[in-house]
Amino acid sequence: MNTTSKHFLRLSGLTGLILLANLNEGHTATATTNMNVKVNVVGHCTISATDFLFEDYDGTGGQALIQSPQTPITVTCANGVGYTIGASAGSGSFTTRTMKNGANSINYNLYTDNGYATVWNNSTQLVNGNGNGSPQTPTIYGQIPANQTVNTGLLYSDILTLTLKY
Repeated sequence: MNTTSKHFLRLSGLTGLILLANLNEGHTATATTNMNVKVNVVGHCTISATDFLFEDYDGTGGQALIQSPQTPITVTCANGVGYTIGASAGSGSFTTRTMKNGANSINYNLYTDNGYATVWNNSTQLVNGNGNGSPQTPTIYGQIPANQTVNTGLLYSDILTLTLKY
């Protein structure tokens, strides 16, 4: 192959590349589509509790010990999430809950109203609320009936299971 042929081949190869580049230059294609972006916002709640503490009790006084309202429960639910809180009967029944110290016991109950008429339970008489994203502290009322024969100098206690439904 002579030198002119080699240059011609190189030149024609280069020309072909330039032509290919020019063909693609003005012919770009595009396509579009939509993509949905979604999130499922679920209601979420948390609950915590501290002790419900009655004042000192003297069962001989003939008076029931009506405890000052307390807020031992903290519930935090997402905004707009409705919730209920039920309480177990503990060591007794819903009619009469019982705090114990060994074989010794003292009756009490907890209520959802300040008239001490609605016993807090885990089915029909619940603490109700509606979440706002911030901690909420529902009020609980307690009462120990009068004239109970109890051993003094003892600390009586009971454990209730609280159930948060939302």
